[in-house]
Amino acid sequence: MSTIKEVLRQTEHRPTDLPSGSWQYHQEWQNVLMLHWKVPYDKLRSMVPEALELDTHKNEAYVSLIGFTMHKIRLKNLPSVWLMSHFEEIDIRTYIKINGRKGFYFLNVEASKLLPSTSGRILSGFPYEKATIHRSGNTLVSVNSEKQFYLDTEYEVKGALPKLTELDKWFAERYYLYLDKNDHIYRYDVHHKPWKLKELFLRKLDMDYRIGAITLNGMPDYAHFTKGGKVLAWKRKKIM
Repeated sequence: MSTIKEVLRQTEHRPTDLPSGSWQYHQEWQNVLMLHWKVPYDKLRSMVPEALELDTHKNEAYVSLIGFTMHKIRLKNLPSVWLMSHFEEIDIRTYIKINGRKGFYFLNVEASKLLPSTSGRILSGFPYEKATIHRSGNTLVSVNSEKQFYLDTEYEVKGALPKLTELDKWFAERYYLYLDKNDHIYRYDVHHKPWKLKELFLRKLDMDYRIGAITLNGMPDYAHFTKGGKVLAWKRKKIM
């Protein structure tokens, strides 16, 4: 895997320059499933703060489920701690742009360990919660008994996509995370090498995620896989 210096040197794929100052948070995303659904714009609009502009692709709005193994979370100049740094995570996210900066907004975040889910919610502000998530080979199973969310999928990873489409890049190449907290909007700037996307074939998908006006319970419109890599993040900034 690339070193941090190598990650920071590769910036030509970014739509904007690296943020000023030094990165503060390190993590690794491993074996990342990306499932994407078209959703009604009006329903999604009602679930996202008015200050955040929904980003669409050819007038279509999307919500995605991102399932991955989170590894080696740490602050700069500090080591990672196993209890905090290695767990399964499932993000439900949608797509935002503010002043041309394309990013994500989390509708729901689940972690397989209690300590990371609790500390993540307190420290980052993102809506982390505990779920029972198991991964083995090419299967991913999750149950969130409190919200009655569940996911049971088996998949096959195909070859690398020979050429990324405009939509592939639209999903994957985003470097800002937006957060609403205490009547303010914040932004986390992030950086990673461009994801090397592969084709993902779903052999099985049984799921039910009901978040606000949106229900995800059928096959996605698009799917990707990437082995992942290092992700660096800067301190959050209040932008509104």
